[in-house]
Amino acid sequence: MGNQLAINDGLLFLLEQRNEGLSPEEIQTNRTRYSMPIVNKIVEKLKLIRNAGNEYGQLVHRAVDYLLDDEEAYRRYLRNPLIPISNNSIERCFRLIAKGRHQWQQIGSHAAAKNLTFMFSLVESCKLNNHDFGDYIEDVLNRIIEGRDENGNLTIDVKTLIPCYYQPSLKIEKPIFVPKYLKEA
Repeated sequence: MGNQLAINDGLLFLLEQRNEGLSPEEIQTNRTRYSMPIVNKIVEKLKLIRNAGNEYGQLVHRAVDYLLDDEEAYRRYLRNPLIPISNNSIERCFRLIAKGRHQWQQIGSHAAAKNLTFMFSLVESCKLNNHDFGDYIEDVLNRIIEGRDENGNLTIDVKTLIPCYYQPSLKIEKPIFVPKYLKEA
């Protein structure tokens, strides 16, 4: 049964390779037509393993339980053509964080660790969305400074500053950051 599961899993990845370059609609059609029946077979076989008792060993059962306990997440990519079949790209983003974990044990405080985590997340989100981090942060800071009313409240939609929704300014020249209080002087 293990070989059948591995073959079916391999078929899913092969089907995804064939989807490269297709429109989202075509990917969705292919996933519904070809991938969904394979996923259904995999889940069916995993449920048989779960119900088989200790026949396959404790580690296999832990892996099967992990997948079946969140079956909805496992199937989510079938319904959305923009979701990749695996999370390898996300794991690659956090490889550097894992490598530096030992040095960062001396970070200083919990607040500093939270700030560092936020910055790493922002940098990796920019990479995933093909934004140069330096240009992104400069543009966002300028928008925040310039996008305030006379009471200091933001007048811009903050959601547009998140890397996945962000659209770079169409300015040809890069603006030089000058705080408002220096412009008025």
